[in-house]
Amino acid sequence: KILITGAGGYIGRMLVEQFKEGPDAQIFAIDVKNQPKELEHTRVTWFVADLKKADWFGILGSVKPDVVIHTAWSDSNNEQIAARVFDYCIRNKIPKFIHLSAIDGYGTISDTLYIENDPLRAHDGYAREVVDTENAIKKLYSASGKHTQLYILRLPIVFGPRAWQLEHFFATLGFFKSVGLPLMISSPDELLFQAIHEDDVVDVLGLLTFNKL
Repeated sequence: KILITGAGGYIGRMLVEQFKEGPDAQIFAIDVKNQPKELEHTRVTWFVADLKKADWFGILGSVKPDVVIHTAWSDSNNEQIAARVFDYCIRNKIPKFIHLSAIDGYGTISDTLYIENDPLRAHDGYAREVVDTENAIKKLYSASGKHTQLYILRLPIVFGPRAWQLEHFFATLGFFKSVGLPLMISSPDELLFQAIHEDDVVDVLGLLTFNKL
């Protein structure tokens, strides 16, 4: 049983599309919007809910998922939303919680390469919210009985055929259409843009979801 938040979004929708075809997978999808026709399936149960509301989990009733994948991202209150979702996992001893974060939390670093264990250093805007959200989740995890495995996946730019349809978001990344696979591109001002193909994101999340790690 897999609970996916933000199931109507870019990554959430891909997960529902792929996971509903998997053996014995039951998908519980949450989004603020109604279920798209193309995501209707006997293995998909769709819930319309606003994760900004403290009692959002009441709609699930007796459903107890084995894995919660938090892909939802709002225009505000993401720290509180993620903390509430993870708190739900802790209280119900859900085996796995997977949070989709972003590499923006490393900040803009021009003097050195960063590695996974480097401290997060962003101080404003979207990057600050990424860091605050991660920290809120980690704080809850440290204070819990650690019955729930916690995975934080820091994604770079995600691109691929589905992304081309989201022109309002990916318009500035049109050059990826001609170059294809994941790569590092150095722009004239020496900034690096790291990218990953959307199919690889789904595969990584599949590994975390369906395997005992």
